[in-house]
Amino acid sequence: MNKNSVHGLILAGGQSRRLNGIDKGLLDVQGKALVEHVAGNLKNQTDGISIVANRSLSAYQQYAPKVLPDTITGFAGPLAGLATFAELAESSWVAIVACDLIFLPEDWVDRLLTEALNRNQNVVCAIDKISGKRALCAVARRDCLASATTLLCSGQPRWMDWLAYNRAGTEPLETTKLFNINSLEDAKEAEILLKIRPLSH
Repeated sequence: MNKNSVHGLILAGGQSRRLNGIDKGLLDVQGKALVEHVAGNLKNQTDGISIVANRSLSAYQQYAPKVLPDTITGFAGPLAGLATFAELAESSWVAIVACDLIFLPEDWVDRLLTEALNRNQNVVCAIDKISGKRALCAVARRDCLASATTLLCSGQPRWMDWLAYNRAGTEPLETTKLFNINSLEDAKEAEILLKIRPLSH
């Protein structure tokens, strides 16, 4: 498998309650929007990048050639993004990632995809190697995205519901690589971390 078989999908449809309603993906950290950091990480790992969002669509268009509005309104969560992209995906695999995971390693797509192929799994999710928490970061076969609609219609809207439905495997990553930004305090901590360990993209 190579990057021509994998498309990057950035999910930017969160409500950002702890950010006072700021559109999280567009939050500036060290001179770049969070989504720009994530897109920079994906660009050399995938055949292209798409963003699914439920607001600020014109702003997101500078970071990816394809920006899609959630077809399910009302901040329905990450599964709404998967459901939106399900019928448009063309690559065999999709690398799914939240817009605030800016510290992911430069080879995370390959690591998760290798695990999926070696274990014959349809979905593999990144997991914190210390806490065991599953991140909103995974690779999935294209056909698995449609199950998001099924789960949303049955009242199971959580990321964990989708992982369980698809019997997702896991690939452990360092805690520092899975640090995500949910508050302004997190954003300040990210600024400090970036000064110590600048991103390579």
